[in-house]
Amino acid sequence: MIEYPAQTDPHERIQQLIQEYREDPGSSIILRELGRTYREISQLDTAQFYLEQALAVNRHDWEALAILGSIHADKEDYETALSYYSRAFELGEELELLSLVGEALYLLGRYEEAESHLRVTIGLEGSHKLGFSHFLLGKVLCALNHFEEAFEEFKVAEQFKKTDEGAEWLKFAKMRMHDT
Repeated sequence: MIEYPAQTDPHERIQQLIQEYREDPGSSIILRELGRTYREISQLDTAQFYLEQALAVNRHDWEALAILGSIHADKEDYETALSYYSRAFELGEELELLSLVGEALYLLGRYEEAESHLRVTIGLEGSHKLGFSHFLLGKVLCALNHFEEAFEEFKVAEQFKKTDEGAEWLKFAKMRMHDT
């Protein structure tokens, strides 16, 4: 396979991957990377095509399943996204996927399930992924009107990574805490 740095322009990367695919048309990895790169430039249908091709070659490619889940989330088809994320986790057991399952449950309005799922996730994850899960749990708790707990989760999330969105949610939870 041709090596290319991660910061390569996505269009250049696609051309390199297509050349690699011509040399090795049975590679699920090349197909998956084409799908990942097309998603990066928001060509979701093309990305989905390549990822489905990757799964036709290797049905156990949990990364392709996870990216397909993200494509469906991008398309706001959260039920399908949840299905792909769950299947990906069963195969890959990557802890980051648990957060994505929790996010899909949240986006589907299944707040109690999302809360339960994210609490388990936080108990299992390595510290480098905890911020995202705490942030999601804070959003779920806001949806459940548990603003004090949400505020605490947002504070924990900020210890891992400060973002404008996180600051806004922290402020929202704090205001709602005092309103109730």
